[in-house]
Parts: sequence; C-alpha cells; structure tokens
Amino acid sequence: MSDRLPRGRIRVIFNASAGSKGGIRTNAVTSADIEAVLDRVGLEADVVESPSAEVTRHLAAEAVQRGDATVVAAGGDGTIGVVATELLNSGTALGVLPHGSIMNIPRMLGIPRDHAAAAAVLAHGVIRRIDVGEARGRPFFEVGSVGMNAAMFREAQRFEAGDRASIPRTIWAAIRYRPARMEIAVVATIVTDDTHRLLAKNRLNGVSFDVHAST
Repeated sequence: MSDRLPRGRIRVIFNASAGSKGGIRTNAVTSADIEAVLDRVGLEADVVESPSAEVTRHLAAEAVQRGDATVVAAGGDGTIGVVATELLNSGTALGVLPHGSIMNIPRMLGIPRDHAAAAAVLAHGVIRRIDVGEARGRPFFEVGSVGMNAAMFREAQRFEAGDRASIPRTIWAAIRYRPARMEIAVVATIVTDDTHRLLAKNRLNGVSFDVHAST
C-alpha cells in the first residue's frame, strides 16, 4: 500500500560513523553534504548528528512527539533500524539517505544508494507500508535467524566493532554447530525438522525459499 508523502517538518538523524568496518571508516559524508543535497531538491530539514544509537533513539522519539512529518535516517542499516523502531505505530514517516556499507533495507525498498537520487525520492516519492518482524518483543526489518546464522552473525558484529580475533571464532562457530530440532508454525501448518538454521527474512537476505510440510 502507498500514500502520498506527508508535508511538514523533517528531521534528519545523521550517523557520521555509518559504514565503518573493523574500525575503518568507508565514507566521508558530512552534515553539510546532507544539507546541500536536500537543498538541491527543495527540502528544508533539521539535520542533527548523532554519536550513538541511544541518542538516535532519543532524537527519533522527540521528532515523533513534536509531530514531525518525516524522520530521515542518514546512515546504515543499523541507524535505519533504530529510527524505524521509534516510528512504529506513529504518524511519522521514515525516510532514508543511505551511506552505510551493505544497505539491505534501502535495497529492499528500491531506494538508490546515490545521495542525490535518494534525496529525490524524499522530495517526490510516496510512502510504502511494509511488514515488520518481531522476536521476543523486538522488531526487525531485515532478517531474524535462529541457529548457525545467529551464532556466526554475533561474531561478525564483533569484527565490525574492531575485534579481529572474531574472524577465527566465526569460522569455528560454523564448524562446531550441530543441527537443532526446530518447530515452525506457519498459519495452521506445523513443520518440524532438524536444521542448521531458521530464517525470517526480506527478499534480499540470502536465496529465496519456500516452507513445505511433509505428511
């Protein structure tokens, strides 16, 4: 379902460290760059740089409380996820200016990585309503996994934080993992199997697959 893009106050939450891998910064975007690209498409916005996820969460919640029409997450998938969580069940729309490394969420939504093109979407696009997953009360927008994927991803996140010793630990997690008995309830069907992993994902995370029940 799509709606017209709301008009009103816009807040941009900018994560200047987005895209860093292993402590190495991969982009040089600044607040001034963001202001300039928005100005070129005729948008005025309150651009605020955030040093942490906690501050990002606060800034997004503040924008919702004051009735902003749109909050733009200028960063990577992590920044987008934090902002999007605060906007759930509100009247405030999520906008995206991608400058992270992987950018699964923008790719899922068809938002270009180029800042000028992404800004044009903010100026002339429409709102799209998407499904959101939930695990143990926490929403997710990319993929939720159980099993080997979860174990490996935990170590991969430590590498992104600069822990290079997590590389052999990630390999070891894959080698030592053994299939677990999992039960999946899909509408009125229950599937039970021994498997290495269970994924709930959007269309861009991994290969496409169907769930089949055997009788």
